[in-house]
Amino acid sequence: MTPDDDSSPPIPRTPSVEALSGDTKARADSNRARDHATPDALPGTVARTPSDVARQEEDARAKTSKTTVGRVGRFELIAVLGEGGMGTVFKAQDSELERVVALKIVKDINDINDIARERFLNEARAMAAIHHDNVAKVLEVGTDGALPFIVMEFCSGGTLGRLLPVGRVQAKFLHRMAALIAKVAHGVAAAHAQGVIHRDLKPGNVLLDANGTPKVTDFGIAKMYESAGQGEDNESVGRSLGWGASPDLTQVGEGMGTPTYMAPEQAHDAKYVGPQADVWALGVMLYEALTGERPFTGSVQEVLVRIQNADPTPPSQIAPAIPRDLEQICLKCLAKQAHERYPTAREVADALDRHLRGEPIDI
Repeated sequence: MTPDDDSSPPIPRTPSVEALSGDTKARADSNRARDHATPDALPGTVARTPSDVARQEEDARAKTSKTTVGRVGRFELIAVLGEGGMGTVFKAQDSELERVVALKIVKDINDINDIARERFLNEARAMAAIHHDNVAKVLEVGTDGALPFIVMEFCSGGTLGRLLPVGRVQAKFLHRMAALIAKVAHGVAAAHAQGVIHRDLKPGNVLLDANGTPKVTDFGIAKMYESAGQGEDNESVGRSLGWGASPDLTQVGEGMGTPTYMAPEQAHDAKYVGPQADVWALGVMLYEALTGERPFTGSVQEVLVRIQNADPTPPSQIAPAIPRDLEQICLKCLAKQAHERYPTAREVADALDRHLRGEPIDI
């Protein structure tokens, strides 16, 4: 399992990356701590606009733009952007094509084995197979010695978590929040259409470009499933994307993901989850966007127990201005039984779009 978004892991070190100097590490730590801090917004307001985030990020890093923290192949690593369960993402400069990119490497090259390497490459294969404005683009995959890396488009607007409201949400922001999550759902729907289940959807894995467009990223623990639209089995779909005969490397009974956004069945066994696990995570993000709270909180163990046994407080009890249809969409995503949720993210996106157009929805 990966830690929740609120954790602040240390900057990783790998033999293929030059050691960080004390001053540069301190600046990177400061940047990361700011990214995880509670936004300085009044309760009930949206913390920052995408353009604000982009401008502030660039201003804060301008002083270190000429100072690299390491190098991987032809890429000069400028600053740490984030860290997931498998790897670390850097802002990097492509010295040949003269462009800024996001470059992901494994946390520790010494921990690489065949399964870890395949999982890392599966992320690139999954993302490269999905062509949608709301999914981050893979530009290149390569190796530096034994170190594999993924080159992705650079999104300067921070994460979705930095746009979520603080405290109770005012009515005037509800439409905007619903529209934002609808775009995320469209990105996830594009993944589901390719037979890919993300399994770790959360605000920290949704990036914003300079225009505020959300882009789903970090498919590090994604798996294939049989897509009804394709009519192919898991193995043949996987081979078509270059995943090999056994693309899902999850062990039976293994829980994977982030507890706060993890569906009940995923907490029990991540190997056999379907796209409804991603639907649950979309429901958690929608709940958070509409209420300023998460549906289930507490320690890791408390959250895992509550998602299995407790019903979330109806969103309208926290924010009375939430329209009934919007609340029903959210609660359907959070149904305990997977078959009671929307079957894929496509239906979530369609329901949100209909609500945003003022049309009735079917629950």
